[in-house]
Amino acid sequence: MPDTRLHQGYGSSETGSICNCQYNAPGETLNSLGKPYPCVEVILENEDGSRITEPNREGYIRSRSGMNMLGYYKEPELTASVLKNGFIYSHDLMFFDERGELHFAGRGDDVINVRGFKVAPTEVENTALRFDQIADCVCLPFDALMGKELKLFVVMKEGEEFDPVGITAFLESRLEPYKVPKYIESIREIPRTYNGKIDRKALLK
Repeated sequence: MPDTRLHQGYGSSETGSICNCQYNAPGETLNSLGKPYPCVEVILENEDGSRITEPNREGYIRSRSGMNMLGYYKEPELTASVLKNGFIYSHDLMFFDERGELHFAGRGDDVINVRGFKVAPTEVENTALRFDQIADCVCLPFDALMGKELKLFVVMKEGEEFDPVGITAFLESRLEPYKVPKYIESIREIPRTYNGKIDRKALLK
């Protein structure tokens, strides 16, 4: 299907569509969500509410447009916690690249505090999936003597040998030291819930 167009978008019920990217269009960036629509104002903030202006720095996305919801039905307190100064406040972590295109970094709710550093497990997982022999993986926190550490569960491709040393070296060449999992375990499959989401609780048992 040479004429097929593959699009990736981002938005929510509260915001409507915020941006869109055609993956196979000339000049488009792989894994980008595209630039926000002209009618949508997007800012990124730190946890303390300070605005992030430099590229490649993760922050919580806030968006304002005519598509934003007016509020949750008969839920004034919930509405006030999400809708502030016309902006919808999300727990999604994003960053802008040098071209002004948005990239999804993970859910703020899933962020793991490792020795004072905040790590989005999706970044570790997406990096690990670039290792040719890995078919699937999930990064989770575990309690260690000095606090939280990272553990990576991997499913190897059929016929491939589990190589924790090679995987660690691969991650070390692409991630900051605190983002490299301390432990790596090979499992047969990643447990998932009925709707296809990773069953993190099952892995933590």
